[in-house]
Amino acid sequence: MSDWIRIAATARVTKGDPSNEIPATPDELVNFGSQIAADAVFGSFLEFSSDYWNGKLSAVPDDFAAADINSEGGSSARIILRVNAAQYQMDQGGLQHLLGVLAGDLFFLRIPGFKIADFQVTDVDLPTSSVASLEAHFRKEAYTTKRIRAAFDLSEDEPLMAFSIKPRVGLKREALREIVLGVLEAGFQIAEFDTRYLDASQEDIEFIIKLASEAEKIGGTKRITRLSPNLSFSAPMAIDICKVFRTSSNWPYVVKVDGGFDGFSTIQALRQSFKGTEAPIITCYPLLRDQMNSRIPRDFFIRALALSGADIIYPGFSPSVGGGTRQLGAAEITAVSSATKRYAGFVQQGWPLVTLAGGVYAGQLHCLYELVGPNVAFFLGGAVALHKNGPLQGADLCVRVVRKAAELHAREPKDVRDLPGKLIEEVEAAYEKPPGSDLGTLSYFSPKDFLAQVKVPRW
Repeated sequence: MSDWIRIAATARVTKGDPSNEIPATPDELVNFGSQIAADAVFGSFLEFSSDYWNGKLSAVPDDFAAADINSEGGSSARIILRVNAAQYQMDQGGLQHLLGVLAGDLFFLRIPGFKIADFQVTDVDLPTSSVASLEAHFRKEAYTTKRIRAAFDLSEDEPLMAFSIKPRVGLKREALREIVLGVLEAGFQIAEFDTRYLDASQEDIEFIIKLASEAEKIGGTKRITRLSPNLSFSAPMAIDICKVFRTSSNWPYVVKVDGGFDGFSTIQALRQSFKGTEAPIITCYPLLRDQMNSRIPRDFFIRALALSGADIIYPGFSPSVGGGTRQLGAAEITAVSSATKRYAGFVQQGWPLVTLAGGVYAGQLHCLYELVGPNVAFFLGGAVALHKNGPLQGADLCVRVVRKAAELHAREPKDVRDLPGKLIEEVEAAYEKPPGSDLGTLSYFSPKDFLAQVKVPRW
């Protein structure tokens, strides 16, 4: 019996000229589904009707793919496409092949007499056999959230904190050194080179290795502190750099690979090249997650990166809290509740370790900590770099806010209290407010009233 990759999608299917479009009939949708299945693997824009093809296929067409398409009212239709998983060998780049097919021409159908519009892939489900193959080849040397937290010797209430170095490019080396070491000294565990920092000259690699050794010494015997380079290169180049970089510090060592076009192959190659304590902790920013969302659902993109061996990932669509106390509308409450539950799902699964990132500032950290807890990491950029007095003061402020949030929660887990008044004043004076912004911009966001409205389960 075949294992099937299941792809769910929605679309509008109509016929007729643009001035008089009418929905396709149920029988026409059946034929349309057959064309989708054929086009997914072996077909073209019409059926192969000639006798020439008799006996020339290794199996009957239904063994390669099948599709069901049903009307959801009007011209809206729901499509379930099943593709034989044997066509995608996961240990040989099959996952990348599948992603390319989904993002490519799979659903760019042209069927005479019909118009297909508003196409959206809503779900992709891999069979157990494909998941098992990916896990065996690429997750065997990867790390769980529990293992990462143990590697950094974090206390029960302490989240992992990383600074995504900003400005991303252009910093002089001496300034970069000052910032990296200063941020780690302030209490961060990781300083990582953000997306777009990809200088790989021999001189730069030597500088990074030396800086990584200095970064390790910041923590001494009390804390684990590390520098993480960005290895978003081709797989052979990333492996070569990683071989040298891992000598810069004791385990754990951390590298970053962005989820771009080469990202999957590079992560998979790193996972297969390094074993045991030689294997790096791999952080990943999923660059193409949103750009391909109509064809590759966001959570499947994240799952694909994790199955490829990424350990720490920003999944996007984190709980969104604003600035200043305000009443939330029903849509906002629903969005925050949904996002918080989604993050809780990642935590419960145990891998990857997901992060809060993307526009987070110090005034939001207390509320975010109360929403998601310590098993979600804080990967902060602007929250540190945009502080009026510079990134070292920004790092110090963020660390003190998170530590106080953890202390307050540990002391009274069922009774949410605000930060001390002086710390709130520091938070609200930390950043220059953009011209024309309202009074609540970049201010402290109290979790007390917010959580009462959202009503998410406490972690």
